This record gives sequence, structure tokens and C-alpha cells, in this order.
Amino acid sequence: MLDLANPIDPKQVGAFPFNLGYERSGVLVGDDLYMTFKNGLAVLDHDKGLPRPIATILNDEFFDSYPTDLLAGSDFLYVSGLHAGLHIYSIQSPGKLDLVRSIKKGYTPTHLQWWEQDEILLMVGNEDIIAVDTSTPQKASQKKSCKLKDIKLAPALAREGSQGLVVGYGLKTNRNTIRIATIDMSVPLEPKVISKTELAVEERADSITGLVLHEEYALVSGFYLKLKVLEGR
Repeated sequence: MLDLANPIDPKQVGAFPFNLGYERSGVLVGDDLYMTFKNGLAVLDHDKGLPRPIATILNDEFFDSYPTDLLAGSDFLYVSGLHAGLHIYSIQSPGKLDLVRSIKKGYTPTHLQWWEQDEILLMVGNEDIIAVDTSTPQKASQKKSCKLKDIKLAPALAREGSQGLVVGYGLKTNRNTIRIATIDMSVPLEPKVISKTELAVEERADSITGLVLHEEYALVSGFYLKLKVLEGR
């Protein structure tokens, strides 16, 4: 755990062992830290300082599926996973969850983020952007996918007004090509591709992990990728 009071000089203030396997995401709800692991969800036990499994997400029948992202809403947790679909849990009390909705259609995007808090959830990944109406979590509905077809998307969508930007590498070119697409989100449940741009790089673009907008610049980062600062959008 980090103290971010001074963001340019973060300090470690605590650590705990976490060895349940395939840990991918965590979220703080009040004083409770929830985390994903290979078989489901865990909560940090305050007394023991160890993760305690509290929910199981069954593996896909044919694929080795596991949770990859976790997002908190008002009294609900949203979990997505490779081949595992989208699962919505009601938080009954600290560390106690109740599954209220599961949606599994095709090859599930593995990143979750809010477009409108508690109202519209976006699933981003693979070649898809999928909007989910979560205004009533128990009846959440997944809308038609916005497919990019030729871009393998990184787990990020940056927002600018009624538009979004996504980034990935070119599937039909090579893994040394960054591709950025502008998405029309004026009707949030029906995202549409407006335009695409391409940038050749020397490093492996398939390692992209994030996209951030700052004024007229787009910053793209990746595991094998030097930070790229792109001007104009």
C-alpha cells in the first residue's frame, strides 16, 4: 500500500502476502479491500492481514477462465474475466457478497470502467468496446459490441467530452504499429468508431498498457514501450 499524499514521491506504508494465484485487480470500498484471484474474489481480513476468499467464479467449461478486472459501484461490485463474462455482486455487508447478475456473451473484454457512474459501464478489450446498462444492476444488459476489427485493444479508454480514445496494436499490420481510434460516445450505449490513426514504432506495440490525455497530448505507455507523447487528437 502506498501513501500518495505527494504523488511524485509515493511511499510504501504497508504490505501483505497475497498468494491465491492470478491476482489481477483490487478495489477499496470503504475500509474493505476486495481483490480478484484465479477462482473468484477475496477480501483482506483486517485481523489476520491475509486475503479471505468470499466468492467463486466458475471456470469456463472449455477454457481456463479467471477474473481480470474489478470495479466498484454504489453497493455493488462488477467483475469481468477472460472467458468468464461479467458478474455483478451486491455488497450485503463488509466481506459478504450476493451474486445478482451474470452476463456471458462471447469472448469477454477484460477491462471495466465507468462512462457514467452506476449507470453505464464500459467493457474494453480484445477488439471490442461494449456498453452495459447498469442503471438497475439486477437487470443489467449488455449492448451490441462496437468492433474495431483491426486493433487489438489495450485495457484503457480515455474520455474527452462526448468522445473516447482507445489504443492498441495493428492486428493486420504487425506488432510494431500503434493504432489509436476515436470513438463517438454521444449515445453512450451505442459507441461508434469515428476515425483511426497509425504510428510505427521500433518497440513492441503489443505491450501497451495505458492511454492518458493531457491538454492537446495523448500519452501511451507499455511494458516494452518507451513513453510515447502524441500531439493533436
